[in-house]
Amino acid sequence: MVEESKGREEESKWINRQRTLIVCSHRVNHVQHDLSNDLYALMPHAKKEVKVDRRNAYEELLELCQMRSCNNFIYLEAHKRKNLYMWVGKAPNGPSYKFFINNSKLAYHALVTTTKELKLTGNCIKGSRPILSFDSAFESELYLQLFKELAVNAFSTPQFHPQSKPFIDHTLSFTFYDNSIWFRNYQVLLLYS
Repeated sequence: MVEESKGREEESKWINRQRTLIVCSHRVNHVQHDLSNDLYALMPHAKKEVKVDRRNAYEELLELCQMRSCNNFIYLEAHKRKNLYMWVGKAPNGPSYKFFINNSKLAYHALVTTTKELKLTGNCIKGSRPILSFDSAFESELYLQLFKELAVNAFSTPQFHPQSKPFIDHTLSFTFYDNSIWFRNYQVLLLYS
């Protein structure tokens, strides 16, 4: 009885019911698929769906968002098995942004690095809430302000979400540099002396 009332009390605190749907298109390679899995692991409020056909992706995305009760979507769209585009948007009436994800395997260091490639010793715990950090450039231009609002809705975990943990152990950083938006995940460590 006590646990039931505690669950109902916590559910009533969960006011911001933002959910994000993460979907890939057909023809994604293994690195691109690992990137979608990493995004899903970073966000406890995310829902994952099977691949979507590129030809009528927008209509299918809106239908999937409605069926899964999602307000936002992240759609990874592959072209020719090497170019990857990421759509971040609000459902059903939008706005949405389309990004080209720069991943050059010919360069000295690839710009997209998945957690499988990093072999980190300390990773964030599944379900922990991130701190979102934005560069000061996101306040200067109107299109960057709009992206900041979309990113806050899509990437921030609502407080008291049933699958989230009550602590913070990583930071998602968005930086605007050289006409590109850089997205990085940092681990937060408390050092005791």
